Amino acid sequence: TLFVQKLQQCCIIFDFQLDPLSDLKWKEIKRGALNEMIDYITSNRGVITDPIYPEAVRMFSINLFRTLPPSSNPSGADYDPEEDEPNL
Repeated sequence: TLFVQKLQQCCIIFDFQLDPLSDLKWKEIKRGALNEMIDYITSNRGVITDPIYPEAVRMFSINLFRTLPPSSNPSGADYDPEEDEPNL
């Protein structure tokens, strides 16, 4: 269905850290698809059927759960609470 296709389209991840202005067209398309889905499910009853749940969970998990960025302490020096200035 079109709803499932929009869920799949929203599984594309964009990087907002390195260059927030890159892929603006595609970010806007994703935002529009999300808004269309919200409007659709809030104005219609019974549109969320069993086949939609796995795709919705997949889309939410892809967008919510990400790998952690690299440590800001690459040397790995331990923090000593007795020191006045921590090693960063």
